[in-house]
Amino acid sequence: IMENDLNPYSSECERLIYLVKECRGKIDDAEETLDWYRNFDLQKNILRLDVLTLTIEKNKKQLSILENNYNERKKYCDKLYEDGRFKLFSLMGWFSSERKNIQNLYKKENETLYKMGKVIKEKKKILISDEREYKNIEADVEFYYTISETNLRNKLTDLINEFEKTNKILHQMQTKKEHIDEVIKEQKDYLFKLIQDRDKIEHDLSKAKAFENALNTAKNSYERKIIHEKCDSYFSESKPSKIIRIKKREVDSVNRNINKLKERIKTLIERASLNIDSIIIDGNNLCYQQSEFIGIEPLKIISDILIKNHKVVIIFDYNIRSLLKMNDNNIRMCFNNNIELFISPTKIKADETILDEAEKQSAYIISNDRFKDFPEKKAFQEQRIIRHEIFGGRIKIRDLNINESFTLSS
Repeated sequence: IMENDLNPYSSECERLIYLVKECRGKIDDAEETLDWYRNFDLQKNILRLDVLTLTIEKNKKQLSILENNYNERKKYCDKLYEDGRFKLFSLMGWFSSERKNIQNLYKKENETLYKMGKVIKEKKKILISDEREYKNIEADVEFYYTISETNLRNKLTDLINEFEKTNKILHQMQTKKEHIDEVIKEQKDYLFKLIQDRDKIEHDLSKAKAFENALNTAKNSYERKIIHEKCDSYFSESKPSKIIRIKKREVDSVNRNINKLKERIKTLIERASLNIDSIIIDGNNLCYQQSEFIGIEPLKIISDILIKNHKVVIIFDYNIRSLLKMNDNNIRMCFNNNIELFISPTKIKADETILDEAEKQSAYIISNDRFKDFPEKKAFQEQRIIRHEIFGGRIKIRDLNINESFTLSS
């Protein structure tokens, strides 16, 4: 993964894409094998093997006879050639009719030999083709006997199930990756810019060091003067040592900014990666803007958003009745019917109820209360407490990527 690709789901998505492709390939192979098995005519191929066995045996015998005849004729042809050469050594032999007869006979026999060679070559070609076909069919028949259609169908079913399962996980990972990419897009783009800036500064630093090295190895003042002029032309500063100090400070500064931004991105990713099924909302806690009671408008807005993807429970302190000047039924009517709502009995604070409910459901709590009086509670120990901000007519829950405006009831 590249330096500026900090999305934790990138490598997992690449791995799952590979697994999905691999599984798809196995499914294709299994389907192709099953289709071949169902269309393979075993009896027809066994009959063909029997025919080829006879044909190959017959062709081998014919080929053997042809080759023997060919070899005999070749010996005879070679003898004619030697007899013809022998006649060359005598003057009478050169002009004799016997030599001419030998020559004509040699020519005729050589033509016959050539034709026999072609026939043998063609026979061998046919034999090789038949033997190759026999081996292929024999291998197919053997392979057919190794296959169990039931096992192959079961394997195919398992592969399809594995493919669907892996593909489903991939889509989930891709959705998470896309969500993280969207959350960190601005920071990621700026990180890429910072890395480009650092690369340019490091290039300039390397150039300045090259000028400094050249100065150190210069043979005379004239060579040093030329180097200073080149440095001034490139940097608008003739002293490489000064440029080196400046560029080192710039690199250190950019690296600090890169590291800070990476930490910021890491925090954003941690927030966006929270795996939350259930949310317990500290109802009273979200009815205040700083120390001013502003009612349930912010709470209604975020609970309507959260109920789309989570189970939501709102727990109020007993005093919410007097603060809102409403009874329990009227308070419940203000919220989505799918939201569970609980109002503590008179004189009982909701804090422990909230923590107990969160422990029971392994839920996260939305509250600015630190619950320090309950260190034994799991939600406190596991830091399953999400902070919120209510200010200037907006409610922000950064860990859940919520930033909504609200209007106070008159």
